[in-house]
Amino acid sequence: MKYWSDKCEVALEKVTSLPANSAEAISATARLIPVMLKFQHHHELAEPHRAFIQSFAADVKRFLVPYLRDEVGGKSNKPQVKSAGA
Repeated sequence: MKYWSDKCEVALEKVTSLPANSAEAISATARLIPVMLKFQHHHELAEPHRAFIQSFAADVKRFLVPYLRDEVGGKSNKPQVKSAGA
């Protein structure tokens, strides 16, 4: 079990280092969080898990800032969202 735990931590560290710059990437990252938490056996998150969640939160914030600015009357920097058929 230790072997797979170590492999998962290495994979999590790699995913953490990749910025989620699109809605699809943020969605994919979000789907990892329930899986990660399901196999967490302690009440406190280990450092790789904390780093992953902090990285995810930063990606979501960075992605949504243009939308939020637009909604509160700020300058519109809304990114263009590509449709699946484009």
